[in-house]
Amino acid sequence: MAYRATRHLTILNAERLVESLGPPHTICVTGHPRGGTSAVALLLRELGLFMGEEIDPRNHEDIPLQRARGDPAAFAAIARRYDAAHKAWGFKLPVGSRMGRALLPLLRNPVQIVVARNPVAVI
Repeated sequence: MAYRATRHLTILNAERLVESLGPPHTICVTGHPRGGTSAVALLLRELGLFMGEEIDPRNHEDIPLQRARGDPAAFAAIARRYDAAHKAWGFKLPVGSRMGRALLPLLRNPVQIVVARNPVAVI
């Protein structure tokens, strides 16, 4: 099977991009496992964005938020604490589309970075 990889950026609802990027906001890095979400989360941390108080060095995920993702009340409490301490902050949530409907409404001005990779590369 032949395939061709191209590089592109797709922005959905681009007209809202400018209004979404001004603080305060919360960035959610999501995408398919093994698709590059860890690289994006590390980049954001290196650029100085607060990505959590207890980062797992293996996958760059905030451990308290990962533990709380099945408990919306606990997740919201952590998000409110981070909101109070940071104008902008982010976190990595692999396969976030499965939980997005439940968790995104709990976030302050959420901005999603959806990382997509060629599916053949992650088989």
